[in-house]
Amino acid sequence: MGDREIQTLFIGAVNAVSTAMAMTRPLLATFAMLAFACGPGPKPPPDAGVDTSCGLDCAAQQQYGLILGRCFEYSDTMSAQPSPALGVLVRKMMTLEGMVPTIQVDYLQGGQTRMTDSFVIANGVLRHARRETFPVIESVTYKDDAGNITGVSWLDATAADGQVFNTNGQADVKATSGKVTEATAYKTSLFAAGASELTVPLKKYDQGLQMLFAETPKDHGLDGRRVFVPEVGFILFSSSFSLTPGGPVLQYRLQKIRDLAADGGAGDCGQGGP
Repeated sequence: MGDREIQTLFIGAVNAVSTAMAMTRPLLATFAMLAFACGPGPKPPPDAGVDTSCGLDCAAQQQYGLILGRCFEYSDTMSAQPSPALGVLVRKMMTLEGMVPTIQVDYLQGGQTRMTDSFVIANGVLRHARRETFPVIESVTYKDDAGNITGVSWLDATAADGQVFNTNGQADVKATSGKVTEATAYKTSLFAAGASELTVPLKKYDQGLQMLFAETPKDHGLDGRRVFVPEVGFILFSSSFSLTPGGPVLQYRLQKIRDLAADGGAGDCGQGGP
């Protein structure tokens, strides 16, 4: 084969390769576009986490009725009273020792504070952290075994008939006799509330939970019972307003719910205002 023939064959091979590459480019582009189109979609927005714009946990606060500035007024009879027997005010946020954020709830009679509860909401669970009583100033704070304020469990978002919460830890007590820290086992038991418990001066509710409390080896001012209605709060409860067991226990039934200023001024709650 002569040089000219070899040259002709070489040029033909080069042209064939060029033509094949030209035909391949659109296919590669098409494959690239398909791969892009079939690839992973846009990433979902990151989880915004718990909404704390209204305090600790807006969804949980709505569930438990712990809206800042909300006033619950109670009667100590089966009927509404022109002058409520008790006002319960979700007053404000309060930071306890160890930078523990809580919601402070005041129990008011005649504008005077009889008792204050401080609640923690952790992972949607309502936990009772501290109780203070007045005018005899005493308090109990519930801590874990390491001494951190954690509170004792009362309710969670799926609370139901038959559910039991057990909390073991320490009760840090400050009383007129002095200060003491005692081991404690706290139990909250839930039962379906009966028709009589769901009937209060405000209205008759369809369903709710009766809450019974026990604490060993010592009772630190437990409520006799409570009745909880989701998205409302506590429609009935009984208390002695004392950390010392054995005193008179009164029962209160909900007759009105009012929303006051967000800073929760105590003046109007329990006074039977509009």
